[in-house]
Amino acid sequence: MIEYNQPLNGEDTKQSMRSKVCSIMDAALIFLNLSTCYSIIPYLLFHVYNRYIILIIIGFLNILYILFRFKWKLWPVRHSLFGLYIIISISCVISAFFTDTGWSSALVYMFSNVSFYVLLYQLYKHYSRSRDVEHCILSLMSGYICLAALSVISVSLVFTLIKTGIISPTINLVNSMADLFDDNVNRLGQMYYFPYYLSLVEESGMGVRIPFFQDNGFVLGYFHEPNSLAFMTFPALFILLYKNKKTFFRIAILSLYMLVMLVCSSVTNIASLVCCLLLYLLYSVREDIKTFVLVSSLIFIVIALVVLTVDLEMFQFFFDKLDSGSSGYSQSTVLFAFTPRTLLGSSFYNLDYVDWVNPEIRTTDVGFVNFILNLIFMGICAVKMYKLFWKKDALSMAVFFFAAYFFLHSTKVAMVSYSLSMFIFVCFILSLATSKARNAEDSEVTEPCSDLSCN
Repeated sequence: MIEYNQPLNGEDTKQSMRSKVCSIMDAALIFLNLSTCYSIIPYLLFHVYNRYIILIIIGFLNILYILFRFKWKLWPVRHSLFGLYIIISISCVISAFFTDTGWSSALVYMFSNVSFYVLLYQLYKHYSRSRDVEHCILSLMSGYICLAALSVISVSLVFTLIKTGIISPTINLVNSMADLFDDNVNRLGQMYYFPYYLSLVEESGMGVRIPFFQDNGFVLGYFHEPNSLAFMTFPALFILLYKNKKTFFRIAILSLYMLVMLVCSSVTNIASLVCCLLLYLLYSVREDIKTFVLVSSLIFIVIALVVLTVDLEMFQFFFDKLDSGSSGYSQSTVLFAFTPRTLLGSSFYNLDYVDWVNPEIRTTDVGFVNFILNLIFMGICAVKMYKLFWKKDALSMAVFFFAAYFFLHSTKVAMVSYSLSMFIFVCFILSLATSKARNAEDSEVTEPCSDLSCN
């Protein structure tokens, strides 16, 4: 091991540079995998219109990178969630095949996500040779943090430029750039613009949610809907607050995220944040009654100030959304996951079931097999979350809220979450944070090491 107070010789410098390059490439590939979740980024990179082709390309990139990076010296994946995910995915493919509800798309999702999980596991095992679990988690998080930060900065910058009149939000129409836009363009008549390729701007005929923040359309960063933007960026908030201890940086991060929340005006986002806040109150009670009283008092004061000083009509969108088709969509996806009618069911990636209000035309159901498997999977996740909640270190708390927000917000799409690389990423981080190695480190201090090798 090289001591930090000793200068590196020429060979060590080369090894160190090689290690940094490898770490950047690792983060870039994780970034690319996660960008397939409702983001325009892979469409820009590959110039491909079809999402399934993109997923296949990235799946093969994962395999090639694993073989190149580790030279066939692979560790077998030993995570219960990974094994169960494969079983659920195979069950979905079989169900979709016999009911003709998109077996090929289910197969593509399984291929891409399994290759991503294997990639994450190999990177973790490699990092763990010279780093503790905490540093492994933060290293794996770097690609995701970059994706979230890029989106938050993009929204903040373009929103400011639009409001100051420096750029027009309605330039560079990109409706035909990606199949990601097809449903909203064809069914809802929405228009997508990409001014100077800095951020997508959605011009919607569905009205303004909060005056001033959507007067010129929805600024979306690199995601296709306000809900998708919030879904993919807000879990990173808790990791960023953990990594940045200084008050100035925390205030800056919270301010940017507050702006994004107002620009999105996503009901699911706001509801998920409120739930996380309530969970934090429970967490603070466990730690210190004084902290609980302080936080509760601050929340009460903020709510009182909002009620007394703000025109509450600006939040009417929240109640309007509860009666809208979006609310019906969310209810349908949740009900679908818990109302099996046949043994095998059909593909739970097929969204025909959103017409729940007309059950006579609904041609899909989750099936008892997938229903039970999903309950087991969610049960394991719940147990892992419970274990994290009772840990006392700051990283466990950060990962708990990172995962809690994701699972709360993902109720909008329910079992469609299994198709998302972000779902895979959250489950993997959750498994690491509750691993035996992590538990062992709670009772000992591990000295930092320098990772100077790439293999």
